[in-house]
Amino acid sequence: MGIASKVLQWTAAGAFGLAIAAGMQSAHAEGKYKVYLSMSYIGNDWQAEAANMVKAMALSKDMADKVDLQVQEINAMVQAGAQAIVVYPISPTALNQVVKNACAKGVKIFAYDAEITEPCA
Repeated sequence: MGIASKVLQWTAAGAFGLAIAAGMQSAHAEGKYKVYLSMSYIGNDWQAEAANMVKAMALSKDMADKVDLQVQEINAMVQAGAQAIVVYPISPTALNQVVKNACAKGVKIFAYDAEITEPCA
């Protein structure tokens, strides 16, 4: 396994772990956390690998009973009741408005491997 692959795994794991652990004060007693993944695009091998890593983590024995992971468009995620969204932004400013709207509804936004300039992310 190359260094790039190890860094990718660490990044994806950290982003997913943050979505589960940080900022989510209470779980539904009978349900799972609604965590969503937004990759912006999957146009190269490392993006596909990152998405597959996060999906595999959500299905792992440690997370499967705690997390309901979905992949879709950010506004749809918020409408569906997301509690947290892990996002790989392709621009530091392009998602600011949608992120601000999500934050206003109490959704925790975690960006990885790139920056979102909206302060609540």
